Amino acid sequence: MGIIDRAKLVVRSEMTVARMRATAAGVEAVSRAAALGAWFPAVPQALADMPGSIRESLATRRGDFSADALYELVPDEVKTKSVDVAEFLGKRDLSHIESVKHAPGRESDIANVLFERTEWNRARGSENMTALDLSRARLDNFAEGVIAGVQATTAAATQGAIAASLLELPVTTVENLILVKANERTAKEAVQRVAGDIGRRAVHGAAGTVVFTGIAIFGVPINMVAMPLAVVGGTLYVWSASGRIWRASAELRRDPRRGPLTPVHRAN
Repeated sequence: MGIIDRAKLVVRSEMTVARMRATAAGVEAVSRAAALGAWFPAVPQALADMPGSIRESLATRRGDFSADALYELVPDEVKTKSVDVAEFLGKRDLSHIESVKHAPGRESDIANVLFERTEWNRARGSENMTALDLSRARLDNFAEGVIAGVQATTAAATQGAIAASLLELPVTTVENLILVKANERTAKEAVQRVAGDIGRRAVHGAAGTVVFTGIAIFGVPINMVAMPLAVVGGTLYVWSASGRIWRASAELRRDPRRGPLTPVHRAN
């Protein structure tokens, strides 16, 4: 094999290794984001996990309804926090679409009731709800759910971003300190790289929690996948972090007596 052929082989090998590293880095980033998302989502809570006061509030509503049946009428986005559920119920009566006066046989029909602002329900008295009344109540409940969902998602994204940043901080700090000592980066470049690494990881953590919060709010159970994702994401992150530190250390071991930093020497 000639020199040119050997050079081509080396180039192809390096390109293959670079592609493998890029693929592995992408998989690790997605897995880490998914793991953080599985740990920090704003998940709708079951009634059994709510304070007893929530069940009592539901149980005292008019009609022969179970607390569990009435809890299903609360928007899922509101169920992520007990304080939001208490606030939602505290501002609303259980209204009958067809009133007890006009349809006594439907007093305990779950399809004939919904939560409605207390002042709207009591202003109507014993009359049936009109189409406008029904639309207004449903839209109001939907709007409150959207507001609660946005707040819950924002809080979850913040937690994910903070957790991801804290995980990345020691790794990128050690990596860049080694590269500075090896004359592969200046101190200024190292600071910029640390900030950039933490920023990217924060985005990944926030994105993961936003995705998983959305999935959970839509009713998909995520408890069964949270632990496997955390294990996979954590394992890949440890592997990736150790590889980064090892490669940085290899630069230091290669020739500790190298001269001043030049653009050719700098690590990418």
